[in-house]
Amino acid sequence: KTSKAYNVIGPTDFAMLRNTSASRVNSSSLIEVQGSNIMRIDYTSGTPIILDEPQDTNNSNFSEDLTNSFYSKTNLSVSVVSEINPRGVLSSNKLIPSNVANQHFIQINTNKKVISVFAKANGYSTVILFFTVHNSHVIFNSSTGAILATSGSVTGKTEALANGYFRFSAITTLDTHLESRAYVVNGTTFADRTIAGNGVDGVNIFGHQTSDILTSYIPSLGAAATTRNADVITVAPPAGTVKITTTFSNNTTQVITSIPATFTVPEGLIKQVLMQ
Repeated sequence: KTSKAYNVIGPTDFAMLRNTSASRVNSSSLIEVQGSNIMRIDYTSGTPIILDEPQDTNNSNFSEDLTNSFYSKTNLSVSVVSEINPRGVLSSNKLIPSNVANQHFIQINTNKKVISVFAKANGYSTVILFFTVHNSHVIFNSSTGAILATSGSVTGKTEALANGYFRFSAITTLDTHLESRAYVVNGTTFADRTIAGNGVDGVNIFGHQTSDILTSYIPSLGAAATTRNADVITVAPPAGTVKITTTFSNNTTQVITSIPATFTVPEGLIKQVLMQ
């Protein structure tokens, strides 16, 4: 509940602090926004884990309305379609390449290292996330979630959600990248981004995010960047505790034997905190 998470075994409960709302993927594989100071149990991987994340900001304004003029469009139109989006609402954005044999993309000017979108095939399936300055990009298949190719100093990540959507993320290691683009491609390769569309087929895109690090989705519904504060999870170890083991989602562990009066759970995707 607000400000507290109950210990499974033992007399002390965990305190939870995060003075903003934040999202998680719930057990139905839908994005759910939870209120301030509520611990988030996330099911992106299918197994429940605790989101203990640092502060991050979504610099993509109107992240769920790509028809907005905040996003420049080149040889591409955006229409609102009746499709259940990743938040379980009957509304999504369909990006439709024109019949011009040229590049088809939306673009924003933001010098951030991460681009992510939620995508679902709607006639076409290929999506390219692209950093303009150094031509780094990742090519995704929005029907299968597969990463088709990468180029430059960039890595890609795919996460499956409900209703056929995938979250696609591109992460660059370089400091200068300026604009970021999302291409909808009539084809499967980087060269195919110049192939003419038919003016009807496209890809559904939702939840555009540009940020400094890859974390959970931050809805940015207005004209200003939106910040999610850091999660701070603490507990007073029971008397006699000699070891605290934190297990992360990748099964790595952090062990401490010098026990403080108040233990702060380390940032990460947490499977378990065991006090012995």
